[in-house]
Amino acid sequence: MVRRIMPFGLSLVLCSVSCGDPLGADRDQLAESQARWGAQGVATYEFDVRISCFCVAASYGSVTISVDNRQVVSVVRTDSGTPVDSQYFQGVLTVERMFATLRHFLDAKPAFFTASYDRRWGFPTSLGVDPIRNAADDEYGFTVLAFRTITR
Repeated sequence: MVRRIMPFGLSLVLCSVSCGDPLGADRDQLAESQARWGAQGVATYEFDVRISCFCVAASYGSVTISVDNRQVVSVVRTDSGTPVDSQYFQGVLTVERMFATLRHFLDAKPAFFTASYDRRWGFPTSLGVDPIRNAADDEYGFTVLAFRTITR
């Protein structure tokens, strides 16, 4: 009888720790990755990113974003170098903005959330989120295709 009670009791304890916040592991991973990124001290870099959403056509395709001293310098089409209006890429203009975007979606308790992070640098490499289950066209995501630090 004790054998049956112990596993059940242990299950209750574990569930009370992890079941309270189904996104708790995602929050922890975000915090750890953001700390890793902060420890790197990278302020000047560029990256190629593609957004996935039901957005305006101007946001389709990949763009290269250049950041100098944590300030956006340019946003251009990766394939042509043509400048792009940065308003369509607000959530991914800098690594700090990417972290803020992930945190925003986590705080909203989405129906689905997945993110991955660069093991060395800590920056987000992808996001996939469905804010509201069964709502049409509300999904959002991004993928960092390339990342380069710039030394001056």
